[in-house]
Amino acid sequence: HARTLNATPRYALSVGFNFTAVSLLAGLLLIQATTPTTTGGGQPTGADWTQGSTQDGGAAADDGTGGGTEDGTGTDGPAGGESAGLPLPGVEQPGDPPFFDQLTPDPLEATADVPALYDQGCQRTAEDTSSEPCEFGDLDGDVVVAVVGDSKVAQWVPALDTLGQEQGWLVRVYTKQACAFADSMLLVEDSPYRECRAWGQDVLDRLTGAERPDVAITSGVKSIGLPEDGAAEMTAEGLTDGYARFWRALNDQGTRVIALSDTPQPGGSGPVYECVDEHREDPSVCSWPYEPSPASGTLQDAVAQVEDAHFVDMDPWVCPGGTCVGVFRNVLTYRQGSHITATFVSVLTEPLAAYLVPLVDEVL
Repeated sequence: HARTLNATPRYALSVGFNFTAVSLLAGLLLIQATTPTTTGGGQPTGADWTQGSTQDGGAAADDGTGGGTEDGTGTDGPAGGESAGLPLPGVEQPGDPPFFDQLTPDPLEATADVPALYDQGCQRTAEDTSSEPCEFGDLDGDVVVAVVGDSKVAQWVPALDTLGQEQGWLVRVYTKQACAFADSMLLVEDSPYRECRAWGQDVLDRLTGAERPDVAITSGVKSIGLPEDGAAEMTAEGLTDGYARFWRALNDQGTRVIALSDTPQPGGSGPVYECVDEHREDPSVCSWPYEPSPASGTLQDAVAQVEDAHFVDMDPWVCPGGTCVGVFRNVLTYRQGSHITATFVSVLTEPLAAYLVPLVDEVL
């Protein structure tokens, strides 16, 4: 509105252009200064698992946390990563290259570091009884990978989305709040979770119908279920048998089932991100001894009942060297409860691929 500018349009345009250019340059510099810089290569996060210390890494394969493929169980443990050229991670050592040049995500933003599927409405609520899948990965892919279960399998979708794009997989996601993909009745606040049972049957009908996948990947936080609808007591066998019934229906049509280990429960009395926020100078305080989730045992027992089903143990990567940590190489590991951050999942894409890609390729 200045008179001197109005009097000379060319001068006014020049001033406007220069101020726009300065603003653009300042914005680019700000983005560069605040965006986490990654090290290494391969995955979009820059994660490079061939670098860094593997001290004590071998111990994780010998102390009950998994030890490669066990005959008759279909279990694919840490040896799969080693055979793919990925040394098991050990306890972080001084000088290990960080994945980011600053703590990522910030602990104050941990609860928002979730898979994009939540914003897209892909996670079904407790009241839903049917599931229209969301699609990720290579939308034109010839290989169909179904991701089925509760939020504990949903947390792996960022890595599965990346693998789908790289490997040509169409990744269809069917997930529901606190609902295991099993032919078992679960309880919610001591009441039958009938919506979960109906949802599971709807998903099974889809997977054995027009939406038949080549591979189904599942996981879950539940470890017990009712052995039959009228039973009074929840048991591990009740959920194990329910898993196996659904999985056999998929196996009978040639769909391979892969169960991912449930991420371990955090130690301590509060959220991991709160501990890290309080101890930013020394986040090693926010560590606890590794203990496998009871849900992993239930999944593994179900795998043993189903021909050609496989159990993939990611615990040695989630809890390196047999110790679960709040921060690993500048990555905040946990967000809410026993869920890991979407950033940590993305960092784990390469180890996850070492297990999954051969298992998927075998069925093609």
